[in-house]
Amino acid sequence: MAFFASRIAPEMAQRLGRKLLVGIVGCSSGEEAWSLAAALTVQDVPYAIEAFDANQEALNQAQKPYPLKKFDEIALGVKVNKFPKSCVNYFTKHTVWPKRGVYVSPSLKRLATFTKLNVQHNPIPAGRYDAVFMTNVLYHYKPEEQVELFANVMPGLTHKGLFTVGCYKGDLTAAGHLANHFPITPMTGTGRWDGTFFTVKDEGAKR
Repeated sequence: MAFFASRIAPEMAQRLGRKLLVGIVGCSSGEEAWSLAAALTVQDVPYAIEAFDANQEALNQAQKPYPLKKFDEIALGVKVNKFPKSCVNYFTKHTVWPKRGVYVSPSLKRLATFTKLNVQHNPIPAGRYDAVFMTNVLYHYKPEEQVELFANVMPGLTHKGLFTVGCYKGDLTAAGHLANHFPITPMTGTGRWDGTFFTVKDEGAKR
């Protein structure tokens, strides 16, 4: 995500001449969505994020203050994902009741929505997203269900839209199976494959 926010997104927004619309599939309680929002804001990329999950309770948490322990987790996530350190500034920690918790900056909250959607059975809106992220979702599903997930996401991309997938613990089996159906490419910018791969819409899909 750091590479997308710092390198791909600025070029993409300039080329398209408009703000980017980014989808996040399997957003859980929103930490990934908010971290990406902070990174795009730091890079001064115009954007909006639409995040989806099948779990309403998790979606509710994404829009509430987080427990205090989440602040350290967010800070660690910024470091591990190599986001700019200033991303942390978009999360405020209050230690005294009644505001005790971690709050997402209102400037970010205006740019992200969270919607209940089971993408295994329902496609995301068609032709809408310039980029879609799905991280640590595949391991919940059998190989044939993973193909269904992809088939419900790919039509949601705009022409040349980017779909980035992170496999749980570098699930080679999932990547190999999906490669039989979609033109996926491993991300190896660090010199080794860490379980992340991507595909670009209209680049010779196999189905």
